[in-house]
This record gives sequence, structure tokens and C-alpha cells, in this order.
Amino acid sequence: MMPLRLESGKALVHVQPAYRKSGEIGSLDPATGAYTALLKHPESAAGTENTLFLPKVACRDGRSFLLPQRISEDEDEAEKAATGVLVFGE
Repeated sequence: MMPLRLESGKALVHVQPAYRKSGEIGSLDPATGAYTALLKHPESAAGTENTLFLPKVACRDGRSFLLPQRISEDEDEAEKAATGVLVFGE
């Protein structure tokens, strides 16, 4: 779980994807510790989401943006085919 920012007195967080489970954006109440999922990324994107190298995550207006910090492959064609950004929204 990585904090993104404070919003309405709660911590907005990105929950990293698991092996075959996609990530999500949620809020964490600092007073109670209660977690609420706000935007679940689609399970069909879990594999692609897991390939992003240390993604930078931003969330705005009900959408999440994930950008890898680095794209590096052995072959030029593979590098061109690598995912450069994922965007999810409602």
C-alpha cells in the first residue's frame, strides 16, 4: 500500500497488484484505520499491471494513472511494445 495524498482528511492510497489480482485505489481513515476501496482496477489488467516497473501512480476525478519509471527490454521491438501507461476509471 503506497500513500498518494490526503483527501477529505483520509489518506488516498494505491494498493499494488498481487500475482493474479489487480491493484486498486482506496482511502484509509487515520482515526479508525478503516480501509475503503474506491476504484478497483479490472482483473483482466492484472498481468499488464504487474509488468510495470515501480509505477508512478496518480489519481484524479475517479481515474487512476500508472506510468512505469523505466521501460527496458533486450530488443528494440519488445521495448516498443512495452506498456507505457495504464489508465483506469469509472
